[in-house]
This record gives sequence, C-alpha cells and structure tokens, in this order.
Amino acid sequence: MGNPLNEEAGNLRPSLLPGMVTMLATNLNRDVNDVRLYEMGTRFTGSTATVVEEPSLSLGATGGARATAVVSEADALFYELKGALEKLFARFRIAAPVYSQTNLPSWIEPGRGATISIEGQIVAVLGELSSAEASKRKLRQPVWLAEVNLAKLFAFPLRTPVAHEISRYQAVERDFSFVFPDAVTWAAVEARIREWSTPELLRVTPVEIFRDPKGKAVDTGHYSLLTRVVFQSQERTLRDEELTAWSAQIILGLVSLGGKHRA
Repeated sequence: MGNPLNEEAGNLRPSLLPGMVTMLATNLNRDVNDVRLYEMGTRFTGSTATVVEEPSLSLGATGGARATAVVSEADALFYELKGALEKLFARFRIAAPVYSQTNLPSWIEPGRGATISIEGQIVAVLGELSSAEASKRKLRQPVWLAEVNLAKLFAFPLRTPVAHEISRYQAVERDFSFVFPDAVTWAAVEARIREWSTPELLRVTPVEIFRDPKGKAVDTGHYSLLTRVVFQSQERTLRDEELTAWSAQIILGLVSLGGKHRA
C-alpha cells in the first residue's frame, strides 16, 4: 500500500478486528473506560496470487456493562452486541440467525462467543477477547468484539418498509405484573403473549424489572416484571368485554410459563 498512515497500515488486512482492539486499547490507555466503536472497511483474503476483497463491519465494546434481572454483568456486553447485530439483520429478508459455539476462532475466550449463521452461511462472529490476547495487549478490562461479512449479508434482499395507516380509534393500554423465575427470559414472555395473536394486539413492551437482593419483596431466584400491552383497532372502538377476555388469555399464558400474577 502506497503512503500508509503507519507501518501496520501498509499491510492488507485479513480482518478488521486487530485494528478494533487497538482502538479500544487506545481509549482505555487514555482512561476512557466505557467505549462503543464500529468500523466499516475492506478485508483481504485468498492468496498472493489471487487476492479477494470483501466489505466488512467490526464492532467493539468494553466497560459500561450493567446486570439486569435476567443477564449477569459478565454477559451484558454479549447481549448488547448481539442486539446490535440482530437490529442489522432485521433489515434483511432472512431466516432467524443461528448461534453456534463450535469451531470458534482462537481469539475468542473459550465458551464466551458464537458464530452466527444465516440460511446455512456463517456471516458473523461474536465473542470476548481471549485472556491471552488481552494480557498481551495489557488490557485491564474485558473486551467484546464482533465482525460481520458484509459481502454475504448484502447478498440477501432488503426488507421493504411498509407504512401503516394511523388508526382514528384510541389505543388501549393494559399492564400485567408477574413474578418469574430467573430462567424465564423476556424473549420467552413476549413470545408467549404473541402466541395468542389478535389483529388488535399492537405492541408488547417491558416497563419495569425488579429484583430484591434480600428476597423480601421478591423471592431469591425470581424477578418482578411489569409488562405493558397495547391494543388498537383500525376499524372501531374496542369494547370492554373483549379487552377483559384478551387480558384473561394473556394472564393464563404467562401463568403457564411459570409466572405468578400480581393483581
């Protein structure tokens, strides 16, 4: 490469991740402890005879991890990066991504990452930087990385945005307060509510999650969840009796999931 910015930049990069780790380390060395970065660029694979150029996306995160009722502080950055990747994947008309812990690259700490496949192709890898690499670079806190093969991802068609007509009829909110075992995730709660599907079910969101470390208000190993469900019709005003029936079905579904209803 002619006139590189530095000696390292004169090489063709087979991955964007070494550069991402360097940028994270630079921030940490300057006492910036909570860092979220991304880079889009080109990586080069193949051989000296045939060089293949591919667009790539790298993500990096360190610090600022917060435990929740269902996610430990040690795993929080995994789910943060996973969420960012799934928002990207949601832009494409693809099957749900599949996560696997087999054949992980050596830079990932054992048991602390995953490859991500879409329709049989590995399109991304996500994981915590191995302790050996972190020690070599004198990193003083965990670093999480992800890299996406954009060439494979861009081969899938984009979703077509759909604009929905705004309803003239008032939306109705219903709140549901439950206590769940720690093993029950928000994804499972949302899925159970949506299993019972009516066209008037507009939105499902978590409003408040509470855990009592002393086990007084909420038993140890459990958490309290306040969920808000919004109903709205495009054609008419909703009736009290149908809202009551729908709410009863949601309560039965969440009880069957292992939840205890708090009226």
